Amino acid sequence: MVQTRSQSREKGKATVTVAAQKAQDQAARNARPPSKPTSHTQLKKNHHGNQKYENGDETDSDVKSAASNKANDGQGLQQRLHHILDMHKKTPLQQLIDEKWPASKIVMIHILNALLSSTRISHHIASATLECLVDEDYHDLKALHESSWQQRTEILTKGGYTHYREKTATYLGDLADLMRQKYDDDASTILSATEHGAALRGILTHRLKEIKGLGPVGCDIFLATVQGFCPGVAPYLDRRNLDMAEKMGLTDDLDAMFEALRSSAMDMARLQEALTSERLDR
Repeated sequence: MVQTRSQSREKGKATVTVAAQKAQDQAARNARPPSKPTSHTQLKKNHHGNQKYENGDETDSDVKSAASNKANDGQGLQQRLHHILDMHKKTPLQQLIDEKWPASKIVMIHILNALLSSTRISHHIASATLECLVDEDYHDLKALHESSWQQRTEILTKGGYTHYREKTATYLGDLADLMRQKYDDDASTILSATEHGAALRGILTHRLKEIKGLGPVGCDIFLATVQGFCPGVAPYLDRRNLDMAEKMGLTDDLDAMFEALRSSAMDMARLQEALTSERLDR
């Protein structure tokens, strides 16, 4: 069939119109934002230029995956912690402390340990000297008051604490005086009965700094070892053992470790002792 010129022109217009409509539809599709997992999700690009959803707007599968990973991490940390605690069952100073003692004596041993261990001296000498002080009953404030500077010097020498003996003998006398003047000869009252956690640690640190010879390292040691006796201090590890925990493949997150140990202050104290043993064995 032969088309007229007018029919050809009409057909050409129709073809152009269809093509233009297709182009408009395609442009609209390109301009349309991508589907979102939720109405408030923002689509962003990472440093590679790839698109991803960020800032808490994950899909349900993302949320479930993150929760699963967190649970697995927590279980793994718990297993590693219990493996270490199974190998080291002691709490700090367990070999020296009688649980039947008055609280003042127990706290005094922790103070004496922190005082001796915070100087630049070997752990072995500090431990041996602490034993000598306990043998002389110097964790009993009455006995410490009655001791002379010369007697304290001799006991420190017996333990091998020769390099710092004169200075430390003086510190022990000052400690006895402080306990009488501020704490009525009851060392346990240095602990606050009304606070716990960071607040208690802050109060204790402030009070401990009044003890001559006990600097930041000594405060650190006291807080870490006393938490088994005073649970309100937990969770705490001294700086050296916190570094050791990370080196052993645990974590440097105290709260995560405390949670993995079911918020047991006694287990945190055992962990402090375990990490100390591991650190000294290396």
